[in-house]
Amino acid sequence: MHLWLRKTWHLLGSLIPLIYYFSDLSAKQAAFVIFIIFLCVGFLDTLRLIYTPFNNWFLTHFGILVKEKERHSLTGSTYYFLATSLTLFFFPKKIATCAIFYLTLGDPIAAIVGHYFPLIHIWRQKSLGGSLANFLVCLSIGNLFFPFKIAILGALVATLAELFSPIDDAISVPLCSAVVLYFLL
Repeated sequence: MHLWLRKTWHLLGSLIPLIYYFSDLSAKQAAFVIFIIFLCVGFLDTLRLIYTPFNNWFLTHFGILVKEKERHSLTGSTYYFLATSLTLFFFPKKIATCAIFYLTLGDPIAAIVGHYFPLIHIWRQKSLGGSLANFLVCLSIGNLFFPFKIAILGALVATLAELFSPIDDAISVPLCSAVVLYFLL
């Protein structure tokens, strides 16, 4: 149940690229708004790590959305808003939107499929089932924005970034895939 609630929360992150893509906001305006959200979320995330009573309150009310490793470190939301603001700021609308969707749709589907249909273990807590699901979701997303050959490469980069990232994949997936898509176009 915790997995489904957490991943539903992650899927809600798709509202940002969706709203941005269909809005009249410039890349700089959208990046500014998301950067302000990042500062607020980052401040609260840092505060809860410094001030134990606030962390206890946070975990009591929102702990179901937090991974075990995030209970005493920054949450993925902080990384998500940072990476989203950077992706929006530095990349054209189609690339930024696609790269953020790779994270908000590909990553949760990978986690769910990997949990229920892992096939074989690949790396750390990652499985072939989850990685294949991630690739197929990212390929489908990329194909909405770009020609098939570019969609394949974008999906591959997003999948590898999710699989092997030495930092939080909320940072690596959108930024790595956006860089590759930018140079492919």
